[in-house]
Amino acid sequence: MALAGAALLIAVAAGAREVYAAPPLLLVGALMAVVTNVMWGGLAAVLCGSLVGLTSPGVGWGALGYLVGAALVIVVLTDRLVLELRQRDADARRGLGLLSVLLAGLRRVARTSPGGDVDATLPGVLEGADSEGFAVWRIVGGIPEPVAGSVDAFTDARTADAVRGAVGERATVARDLGAGAGARHLEVFPVLERGDVAAVVTSSQPHALRPPERAVVQEFAGTLGNLMQHVDEEHTGRLVLELVEHHGPGRGTAAMSRALLDLAVPEVGVLGGAVMRYRSGRFAAEAATDSLPPSLRNRLVEGIRYGQGVIWKARESGEHVFIGDYGRVAGSARDLVMLGVASLALVPVGGPGASHVGVLVHDAPRAWAARERVLLVRLAQVLGASVRQRVVESRVEEMARLQRELLSTRPEAMYRRLLDAALRLVPGAEAASLLVRGGDGAFRYVATVGYALEALLQVRWTDDDMRTWYAEDLRGWREGEPRVFVSGDRSSVADISALTMPGEDLLRASRVGDIVANLCLPVVYGGEVLAVLNLDALSDPNAFTAASIEAASGLAPFVGFLLQESDLRAKLEAAARSDALTGLANRRSFNEQAPREMARAVRHGEALALLVLDLQAFKELNDACGHDEGDRALVAVADALRRTVRAGDSVYRWGGDEFAALLPHANAASARVVARRIAAAVGEIVTSAGRVAVNIGVACVPDDGEAVGPLMQAADERMYAAKARRQAVVDGDAAVGGSG
Repeated sequence: MALAGAALLIAVAAGAREVYAAPPLLLVGALMAVVTNVMWGGLAAVLCGSLVGLTSPGVGWGALGYLVGAALVIVVLTDRLVLELRQRDADARRGLGLLSVLLAGLRRVARTSPGGDVDATLPGVLEGADSEGFAVWRIVGGIPEPVAGSVDAFTDARTADAVRGAVGERATVARDLGAGAGARHLEVFPVLERGDVAAVVTSSQPHALRPPERAVVQEFAGTLGNLMQHVDEEHTGRLVLELVEHHGPGRGTAAMSRALLDLAVPEVGVLGGAVMRYRSGRFAAEAATDSLPPSLRNRLVEGIRYGQGVIWKARESGEHVFIGDYGRVAGSARDLVMLGVASLALVPVGGPGASHVGVLVHDAPRAWAARERVLLVRLAQVLGASVRQRVVESRVEEMARLQRELLSTRPEAMYRRLLDAALRLVPGAEAASLLVRGGDGAFRYVATVGYALEALLQVRWTDDDMRTWYAEDLRGWREGEPRVFVSGDRSSVADISALTMPGEDLLRASRVGDIVANLCLPVVYGGEVLAVLNLDALSDPNAFTAASIEAASGLAPFVGFLLQESDLRAKLEAAARSDALTGLANRRSFNEQAPREMARAVRHGEALALLVLDLQAFKELNDACGHDEGDRALVAVADALRRTVRAGDSVYRWGGDEFAALLPHANAASARVVARRIAAAVGEIVTSAGRVAVNIGVACVPDDGEAVGPLMQAADERMYAAKARRQAVVDGDAAVGGSG
């Protein structure tokens, strides 16, 4: 072919009759010759140039040399071009072969990964002649471990150093290993999964990878990272579903916490863990793995007080904290370091102010991979859903229990039970008090938990006092909005209390100096603030979060209902113990009060008098003037009794025209004085039938007995004696009053 091309060029060049027009023709001939054989191509080009020169008229030796040189240059350049094209073709073929092997390995990983376990199938990812010199290393706890490919031939220290360098830099590392005949060129390609180096691919070849091969390996590393992330996500999803299966109505958070730990600890490969629950300014383990050393486990069960360690910062921020070397972190708890905590993961459950924080610990510094972080966060989200459900269930159960107790308990006794429930339901609350507005408009303490109620019973707070304590937001006060106050450098709970609570003794009794945060909830009933629920934190100034406010607000309707029920019962009880016509206490009230008064008088050695009253000729008044006139007379008698008795005396209408009075601290002489005043006041009442008259019997403790029965009998006998003698009052058999 070279000779044919040369002959063709000679014929064309001879016809050209121009020496300097020959090089383009020479180029065509050289290309044809080189494709077949470089030597023949060069010879043909020289011969072609010579013949062109010899056959052209007027050509000297210089032109002839020009033609021959041009032919040789063209041949050399053409040869290099052809060699480059052939090399690129070979590289492409090798790259395609390597790509097919790597893609086949990726398909095997995607198809056969059992339960999302990438590590189980990575050893088979590199199989085939074109993968010779390549290896895959898995990064476990920051340490590279060869798992696939040609790993035995180059697992020396220099290779391991290069691999660690690629892991640290997250970039490709190239290094020449050895010299001479055994020299090799090492290249390390990171495999990124969620930004972390999860594995590396290494190439150990006698020469550096050519660009097509390098591009194939880089693409393989990227695809492998994506595949590993996909498989890990599937595996995480299965673990999350497994934890969800433990969730259900009525299942406590402790059981869910233990299920989370049983899944997370072996999956992440750490020493152990615990789920810490916030209560009363302390985080204590609600569940902990048995794999923890006993001393460390006991420490977590005992609890971590406010300000100790980094768990409080995690709770306040709601951010997940992953610490590789716990001993080097500012604010780490020294006792936990001494107990063997070297690395730590803190996963708050539910954002800022979380009531639960998952804690995983390891006894050596370690890196926390992104896939581990994702797994822990998603498991915590499931636990968070369980915690929220349990909170709602607890509120419903607590309200139902309080409702049942209210039906069988006096409202006043429910105040303390309400505060106990508030401490259980409101996160961060350690002490509590309830103030209720009295008939005089002032607020009084009716129940406390954590404070001496007896010392606070004398405190009276006006509306202005309460608004000073609450804050200047009058709209929030009137509408019953909860307010959180945190003691700080500028103002504290003690400072505000000093403005409204008189006396150092009361300030000490109320422990205001110990309060670091207060949640104040005005309870609005009938458009007016009728009660104030105070919840106090004594250790954690950040105790009250949005969850605390929500829980406290949920108690407001029950407090309002309790006030309503208390008011209604008070009215019903007053009605049950009052005479509807006269408004005096009735016989039921007398039967309840008389035994208590007599027992008190006997216990303290004090005097007590009983007066029994009966109107004269009351039946005749009703018959002659009608019942309306009789009712007016009874009302007038009741008014006379109220005006006449002393402060502290009690007056009762037994029924019909019968009345009674209890006179504490009254002996026989003073009781007769009161009886005469009553008789005189009643005698001033005039009806259509004339003046009203009354007969009164007087009996005293201890002269006539120390129980209700004997006293009643003595007073009745003297009242009937007075009626028979038409006297107002008799003492024994002697008349002491004027005629009726």
